[in-house]
Amino acid sequence: MRGAFLAGLIFLFAGAASPAPAADAYGDCSKYVTDDNTVKQGIAICGRLIASGKHKGLDLSRLLSNRAAGYIKDKNLDRALADVDRALSISPDYAFGHSHRGEVLRLRGDFDGAVTAYNTAIRLDPSFIVAYYDRAGVHLKRGDRQKARADYQATLDLKGQGRPIDVWAKDAARKALESMAKEN
Repeated sequence: MRGAFLAGLIFLFAGAASPAPAADAYGDCSKYVTDDNTVKQGIAICGRLIASGKHKGLDLSRLLSNRAAGYIKDKNLDRALADVDRALSISPDYAFGHSHRGEVLRLRGDFDGAVTAYNTAIRLDPSFIVAYYDRAGVHLKRGDRQKARADYQATLDLKGQGRPIDVWAKDAARKALESMAKEN
């Protein structure tokens, strides 16, 4: 569930609650969109970096996808989807873009579309732990506890890439499995 994913990004960028710097740096785009206190600043930073024309290819896709994450957090799903669509038109194999698309679709109630987007993210990056975690949440929301359990377990079993968000997802999946076990 992307809300949880975005909360995990906050963990990834701990310390992002400080005011945005005067000069926009590439990393600030993702850093500031993850915190409720700076999400609007982050969206603006991403926008300025995108508009600068300095970034092309995958770098531009990352900026667009990060701004989409900010728009998701800010509940502006139309703008988020527009950014994701543009990011994926530039870099169709960008797993984070597909994962963000999954979150937009999940929030819109399009669970089939969300699962398809998460499946694509996983196909592109089989070690993308958060996509398994998010897909598990959709399965659980649909009442498919078996698939949810399998995806939560995959989240725990995969090595991942050692990103802080991977550690967060593993912890969240462990808690979700414990909660599911108590319900049985």
